[in-house]
Amino acid sequence: MKKMPVTLAILLVALTVIGCDHSTNNEPPPAGSGFTIINPTHESFVDGTVNIALSLQGVAPEVIEFYIDGRIVETRTEAPWQYAWNTATLPSNSSHTIKARAYNNANSYTSSQDVTVRIK
Repeated sequence: MKKMPVTLAILLVALTVIGCDHSTNNEPPPAGSGFTIINPTHESFVDGTVNIALSLQGVAPEVIEFYIDGRIVETRTEAPWQYAWNTATLPSNSSHTIKARAYNNANSYTSSQDVTVRIK
């Protein structure tokens, strides 16, 4: 009877792996394209509500995810590709990393460079 829980666990892991969409990949964007965070700028000081804005050149996203400190904070499925980040409750002089990820209709994605900011 002790083999049953182990067998069941292996089966559940196998079904999870098989059932997941592993088509997501980090293919580079086409030559001449760009996907960057243009606001705020890297190593800037911010406070209050910060409009995180992107520049997309040659990238046609279906979805854009915004990340703060590695956590998804917003998902957008249409323009404008922006996110209003409220920093009011964050401690002064704390450092935070912003990133965005754009997915196309083939579920491939490209990520922006990390932008690190400090709270005033």
